[in-house]
Amino acid sequence: MAKQKFDHPRFGTLRSVDGDLWEGKIVLLEFGQHGWSGALQIQIYGDDEGPPDARAFALLEPLVANASKLPDLIVDALWSELSGGETENGHWWARPGGLETANESLDEPITKREDLWRVLRPSSLFVRTDAQGDRQLIAGVAFGCDFEQEHGLDVLTDGTRILGTGYAWDAKKYARFAKPKK
Repeated sequence: MAKQKFDHPRFGTLRSVDGDLWEGKIVLLEFGQHGWSGALQIQIYGDDEGPPDARAFALLEPLVANASKLPDLIVDALWSELSGGETENGHWWARPGGLETANESLDEPITKREDLWRVLRPSSLFVRTDAQGDRQLIAGVAFGCDFEQEHGLDVLTDGTRILGTGYAWDAKKYARFAKPKK
C-alpha cells in the first residue's frame, strides 16, 4: 500500500502507510521542562483508509495549548496514585504499597513528587478510541516509564485535567470521568 500524506495547518505533515495510524512530529518547548523532551510524536489511530478524523485534531489542540501546564498535571496525578491519594485507578502502582513496589525495580527510589521527572520519558501525543471505556476518541500522552518498563504508561487527558492512567493501550478513565455504560 502506498504511503499517504495529510497536511494540517497546526500539526504539520502526518503520514500513514495503512490509514489506521497517522504519524507526525511536534515540538512543544514548554512541555520539555524538567528535562523532558519537547519533541514528541503525534499518533492518530483510526479505522479506515481516509484522512485523519477532524475530531482527533480538536482533541489534540488543548494538549498543545496547555503544554506548559500539562507536565505538572501529569506528575501530580501520578504522584497522587503512587502515594495513595488517587483511589480510582486499579493498576498496581495506585494500590496500597504501589510506591514500594515501584521502587523495587529502580536503582534510585522515588521518594517525592519531583523524582517522577527522571523516571518518565514522554514519547507521543496520541488520539485513539477509548477501548477500555466509552469507545469514543480520547487523547493522551504515552511514556516510557522506569517503574513500568514492560508495558509503558499512558496518561489520558483533555489538556486541563488528567482523566486516567494505565499501561500503554490499557489506560482507563477514573470512574468520575467515565460515562456510564448503556
